[in-house]
Amino acid sequence: MPTAQFLPVNLNHVALASADYRRGRAVTPIYQRLPAQSMWVNGDETSLYRVVCNLLENAQEASERCDRQPVELTVQSTDSHLSIVIADRGPGFAEHALVAGIPFLPNYTTKVNNGFLRGLGLGLFVSRAVVELHGGTIRLQNRVGGGAVVTVMLPKLINYADDWDAKLDGA
Repeated sequence: MPTAQFLPVNLNHVALASADYRRGRAVTPIYQRLPAQSMWVNGDETSLYRVVCNLLENAQEASERCDRQPVELTVQSTDSHLSIVIADRGPGFAEHALVAGIPFLPNYTTKVNNGFLRGLGLGLFVSRAVVELHGGTIRLQNRVGGGAVVTVMLPKLINYADDWDAKLDGA
């Protein structure tokens, strides 16, 4: 079985590339807030890119059901973690589903068009597996005022970021 090769990954780059890709696939706009400095994690860049693309796709589709309100993409830093926060103004999650963790189960989907299911309902299931493989967590919640918020927390590469920024500055 092949294994992922973990290397330093700039999470800002992953977020920007994912947003650019999704902008070309849907009419719902994506607003992004990214820190000026690089945000490094240890991971598989392709897998993280797919997670962010999947979460943005879900958010855009949810927003399209509610007047195409913009999706918000934010990368933030704490002392030991980086977070990717994706928020939409769609219908949100059923409260009982959130409490029971149902959205993370295989075959869970809200993508029903004219009585037909679209998709396999594996997006959040696979995204959580990838995030956990990276030592992180993914949390779903409803947004105050309507919509959903998905927060991905990943361990930060603390020394790498400082060393890399110093190299860029010529130190």
